[in-house]
Amino acid sequence: MLFENKNKGTSSSQDNFDIITVKKFQKYAYELSKLLKELGSELNVERDIVQDIKCLANLTTKYVHLRVKNIKFDNFASINQVAWVKTVEQSTKGNEAFEDIKYVKKFNLEIDMGSLQLRPSLSDFCLVPDFQSCLIGRVYYLKIDFRLHTAEKVSLRIPIVLQKT
Repeated sequence: MLFENKNKGTSSSQDNFDIITVKKFQKYAYELSKLLKELGSELNVERDIVQDIKCLANLTTKYVHLRVKNIKFDNFASINQVAWVKTVEQSTKGNEAFEDIKYVKKFNLEIDMGSLQLRPSLSDFCLVPDFQSCLIGRVYYLKIDFRLHTAEKVSLRIPIVLQKT
């Protein structure tokens, strides 16, 4: 429910919690409200389901964008130095056999959370551990932007857990 990480055909700004979850449930709440007005008691929907849809439709979010300065890719200076690995997957559909060829780069990302930079307008900002409850939650994620050699921008959003040790 957080991210789809689809870059083809969608804008990277379309891949956030507001679009994927909140907007979707606002649409569901509107459609359900319309059906309840039209059909009234003929439509037998549990009260808890209606309340859950309304709650998800009325969620609010707050985003604070921080920039990470010090990033390392394993022992590489940049992602361009990481080698492409060819993977081949065999599949069948009916009587036909298919071969799915993918090229993948695998790497470990080392991020210094102490090097986070705030925008100048923000002051007194503190990262607190993430949590989720029925009424409120705090979720962190890394948005990793990089450009391919074709100049196409790829954005990945990866949820992270921030806990006190």
